[in-house]
Amino acid sequence: MLYFWISDQVLNPMVKAAHEDRRFIRHIAGDELKELFQVDLSRTMPDILNQIISSDNPVAKVWSLAAPELSMNPQGTIVKSTAAVELRINSSDAESPSLYIETDVEVAVQASYANKKLFLDANPISITIRKVSDSAGMDLDTDSDMDYFKEMVHRIGIPKVISYLEPGLTSLMDSNDLNLFEIINPEIITQEGYVVIQLDFGFPHHLLVDFLKKNF
Repeated sequence: MLYFWISDQVLNPMVKAAHEDRRFIRHIAGDELKELFQVDLSRTMPDILNQIISSDNPVAKVWSLAAPELSMNPQGTIVKSTAAVELRINSSDAESPSLYIETDVEVAVQASYANKKLFLDANPISITIRKVSDSAGMDLDTDSDMDYFKEMVHRIGIPKVISYLEPGLTSLMDSNDLNLFEIINPEIITQEGYVVIQLDFGFPHHLLVDFLKKNF
């Protein structure tokens, strides 16, 4: 059995570097964006958003406004992030509808590894809509609108981000040849300020030595 101990102080500089390298920016367009909003939400979609999503070619840009902050505790990896979303109709018309949203999100993430893939389970702790503005000057700060945007972040935004992170982090691990080995009974245990990864490797000893020399 092997044990790896990783602290918050190790992970946060890596996340900051990824943010500064503009890794946390995504563009979504067309049918992919429309499919996201096929999820049934309990609140009515604001008119301006409905106008954008129902257009022939809606586009969205999602990005982090600041480097996400990670902290470990027994609940999981706590991620605090401030993100922005811009949705608009893909048109050369400067007057085409657009919507801008800023949100603070805090989630608890549990990670697991199976079948050579990383899986993330994210549960929201808090979602705050900081700012909403649109090109038409509509009033979008009603309780109903704010509740819709919070639910949108919860049920559409967070799962979509996770769908990007899972293969991205799996690919990062594969780039270090982790996929070449059989990982037996991996367990990821978060504690206050650090995470412990325990696992067995199913491969010859000399490959283990080469792997550890390369990565540690």
